Amino acid sequence: MTDTVWASYALLNSDLVVPFRRSNVGDPIGRVVTQDHIAGRPIDPANLPQYAVLDKEWPEFKKFPPLFHVNEYLCVTGKMAQFLRQFDLGSAGLYPIKLISEKDPEAYPEPFYILGLSERKQALVPEKSGPLTFLLGSYRKPIGEQDDYLALNRNALTGPDLWTDPSIRPMFFVSQRLHDALEKAGLTKAFKLKRCKLVD
Repeated sequence: MTDTVWASYALLNSDLVVPFRRSNVGDPIGRVVTQDHIAGRPIDPANLPQYAVLDKEWPEFKKFPPLFHVNEYLCVTGKMAQFLRQFDLGSAGLYPIKLISEKDPEAYPEPFYILGLSERKQALVPEKSGPLTFLLGSYRKPIGEQDDYLALNRNALTGPDLWTDPSIRPMFFVSQRLHDALEKAGLTKAFKLKRCKLVD
């Protein structure tokens, strides 16, 4: 099979939101770093939320998908983090975040991580992609999710296995190698992956 690249539609996907509230809500620096996280810009780990608290109306929450959202932050379970560490993440980072239940302080002993998407490549070819909306300096991810909608140049085939393209947001991309491993492990559902087409 010829190598290609896969686009993830997981960012800001409401189906992956869990009922926790991050610790830096209302903090001006927190607002800035949140926008940097969504945009795939480099972030200072010291400014990331250190914990998130289960919403009070939820008596408990146990079923975490491997990839999920705490508010706007893309997070992963400890097992997913261990899986991703087998691949070249470049400057992308995994930053610990503690999940807390006020009713049961020991409810979530396992590790969780914010997945920082600061690795970037410039690969989108908008004129050979399906129709895209341009807004505030970048293209927006397509509303529909389908294979071969986004066209990328061959820069996408080099370098790390997980990355963003600053010309389109909010989304990220994974290599064929990472896609195949996710598929083999039964982990592609949460990532909402669609194949990109490569153009010269």
